[in-house]
Amino acid sequence: MLMTGEALAIKLLPGKTEPIRVFEYKAGQYFGERALLTNEPRAASIITRSPCKCLTLDRGSFFKLLGNLRELLRQNMDQYI
Repeated sequence: MLMTGEALAIKLLPGKTEPIRVFEYKAGQYFGERALLTNEPRAASIITRSPCKCLTLDRGSFFKLLGNLRELLRQNMDQYI
């Protein structure tokens, strides 16, 4: 979770030679949940646009804290490129 600052998600799409911006994050937004939910490598890279402070969770803490919210996050994964 991005506590302060701004960041970008970039991703190299098939057939492209340069990564493209796929999302912009502001304080209070989160990223990385897809990798935790699917146990797969991250789908995008995050680049800060300003000094940032982040809250991090390991997989075990993520599942313990979110419980049933995991299914809601899984449904939201369809929105990602």
